[in-house]
Amino acid sequence: MQKNDKGSGYLRDGDNMWFYDPIGRKFSHTSLKDNVGSSDAKTSDIAKEYSYREDYNATSIESGKLGSFEVWIITLEAKTTNPAYAKDIYYVRKDIPVLLKQENYSANDRLMRTILMPKYTKMADKFVPTQTIIRDELNKGEQTQQIVSEISASAIPDKVFTKAYLESLN
Repeated sequence: MQKNDKGSGYLRDGDNMWFYDPIGRKFSHTSLKDNVGSSDAKTSDIAKEYSYREDYNATSIESGKLGSFEVWIITLEAKTTNPAYAKDIYYVRKDIPVLLKQENYSANDRLMRTILMPKYTKMADKFVPTQTIIRDELNKGEQTQQIVSEISASAIPDKVFTKAYLESLN
């Protein structure tokens, strides 16, 4: 999180995504196709509004290597307009089921964005990415890094998922 984002908050309520600006003490509404704040992450990355089975066709599955890892390279092409991109390519480790890299392509097959997930932690029997790097391939050099820490499986009180709670943090 950048220093100027401190105190900011995001809240999804149904199909609505709300951003809380602590300086202006106001909420703004975004759609699921927009970017999150000034980052390269899309709100659809947070709340996927599509089904892989209904919205994509798997067009190829190949064996390959990404760095020192043996991976499956899976190409999915959108068959509806629900996904944000026309084609996605996933690089999934063969030894453990984690996504290492994702490439997003436009309808004319132009690379739009690359997502890297180099670090994971194991929680119970699942792997959770703790570092995600999102590169904007149209504006070379622009990227967003997300770091996740203090992961817990403890229950979160319902009050945390309200606008009032976000406002009370400042």
